[in-house]
Amino acid sequence: YADIAVISTLVFPGVENEKLKATVDKFSAENKNIKVSYTLPLLSDPGNLQPAVNALGKYLLKDGVNIVVSHGTRQGHASEKIYLEVAGLLSDAYPNARLGSIEGLPDMAETLAWAKAQPGKEVRFVVFMFVAGDHAENDIASDEEGSLFSSVRAMGKIPSVVWVKAGDKERIASLGLDPDYRKILLDYYVRH
Repeated sequence: YADIAVISTLVFPGVENEKLKATVDKFSAENKNIKVSYTLPLLSDPGNLQPAVNALGKYLLKDGVNIVVSHGTRQGHASEKIYLEVAGLLSDAYPNARLGSIEGLPDMAETLAWAKAQPGKEVRFVVFMFVAGDHAENDIASDEEGSLFSSVRAMGKIPSVVWVKAGDKERIASLGLDPDYRKILLDYYVRH
């Protein structure tokens, strides 16, 4: 191959993006005869923030509490400002929704405290990650102590997630399974 395009499916440009970019740079330095291009995560482009937030609307409860769960990044990372901007756009567009991160900001403990103070019994978790894998299954929707589901049950509310058909299985909804989000992502890749 003479050209390789590395297309990131990461949503935010955090620590994981830096690791991926370092791997791409190392490969590129070791293979100077191959042209390697790298596309930054979708939310590196400020023009993608509002469309990405809008794509979540179909998963949110109209009546009830919604916690949109992002992966997050380490405290103090430059991308925290993007997480906080998305959090503001989300709560402006959907007053009954807040962003909380598994790691870093917006702080999940603060988001859970907000949810506890809201009226309504159901708290829906919406995964704001490309894949609803380990974090969705263990940190969010597990019955294990310390999961988000167990935290919501402890406050006397009912936790839920959105399930979608993926092939022949039901999966927790994620951005990668959402056609509207995939269109935003593909349009971004074409532009870059």
